[in-house]
Amino acid sequence: MERTNKELQARLDVEKWCDSEIAGKDLCGSYPYCAHCRMQEEYEFTCARAVRRMIIADRKAKKSSLR
Repeated sequence: MERTNKELQARLDVEKWCDSEIAGKDLCGSYPYCAHCRMQEEYEFTCARAVRRMIIADRKAKKSSLR
């Protein structure tokens, strides 16, 4: 995974653009990490931050299920 939010966001932007072009519509809000998005609160790197929050939530869920 990319080391910085800027690098991760750049990759996600390209992926979302290409996917949206193929689908013929904007796919913002349709990825698994979108459930963790705070677009209204954050002004940059929103997707990258959502991905990182999703990873943290998944790790916490796995930890609690092991108990």
